[in-house]
Amino acid sequence: MRIKKIENYKIDCELFEKSLIAETQLLEKWFTKNYFKSEHMNAGAEVEFLILDKEYQLTPHNILFTKKLKNQDLVREAGGSQLEINTPVFHLKDNFLSLLHQNILTTWNKCCEIAHNTRHHLVLIGSIPQTDHALFKPSYITPKNTFLLMNEFVTKYRKKAPLSIHIKGENENLLLSPESLAIEGLICALQLHIEVPQHQLAHYFNMIQILSAPLLALSSNSPYFCGKNLWSETRIGIFEQLYTFPHPLQKPFF
Repeated sequence: MRIKKIENYKIDCELFEKSLIAETQLLEKWFTKNYFKSEHMNAGAEVEFLILDKEYQLTPHNILFTKKLKNQDLVREAGGSQLEINTPVFHLKDNFLSLLHQNILTTWNKCCEIAHNTRHHLVLIGSIPQTDHALFKPSYITPKNTFLLMNEFVTKYRKKAPLSIHIKGENENLLLSPESLAIEGLICALQLHIEVPQHQLAHYFNMIQILSAPLLALSSNSPYFCGKNLWSETRIGIFEQLYTFPHPLQKPFF
């Protein structure tokens, strides 16, 4: 179910909750009846990246790229300087990694061509090392219903308490009170999504938990943020703290 943000329209939270419960119950029935039965494992990926201007500073021009490319595989993310490449689903067999890479590369090359023609630069990076705090303002959120509503409701559920990020590095500390979720658009990741047979869900879930620590150790690439040397993997801490609320909604909800 989607919620549309219309000017002067009040979101009916009670209706949303009822619809969410109904859809969750329907999903439970589908699982019970094995509607998701599949003999194959599939995989797809998301690659996030940032847009810089000719001076190599972040610039909120993601709409420019999606309008020029007109490709559903390229979508705008939370921050105005952020884009994401989504791949189709591939069967998890044979040369699927090569197919995945080629698909990403095709869209990436088209984005690079647009960047060259419009005097922009693109950067694949976990977190931007240095940035202007002006990019944390609500005006830098991508003007898309999903992100605007997220920002609105995060503010609401924090009971108007400011957003807070406090990360203690080995030698430096970062303490921020960003004005909005636009700060989320300054951190990027490569995400691999795997579809597994329903009857093997618990097995693969447990396997991923075991693999997560060594994979994180191998792939951490976001030690710097806002001019500070912090953790090898700073992104997780930023996400957790952005979406943590006061009691009784204390835990991150994503």
